[in-house]
Amino acid sequence: MRVKKMESDKILKKLPKHILPFVEEVYKDIEGYWIYLSDGHVFKSTGCHTEHTDTLKELLKCCKKDNIEEE
Repeated sequence: MRVKKMESDKILKKLPKHILPFVEEVYKDIEGYWIYLSDGHVFKSTGCHTEHTDTLKELLKCCKKDNIEEE
């Protein structure tokens, strides 16, 4: 669990500042990168609170302002 927290902190530092207030959880596992937004916000690309990508570069693209909206 400690490794997951450390990994999450590293990912959070790379995210755009505008998304940070909306991030509930972010982490990397064997399936890739995961990000969960807090209630009230969704990713337009998925229509839900969750986004999953294979790479950090893809995750950062998903975190652009134009891909996040209020529910």
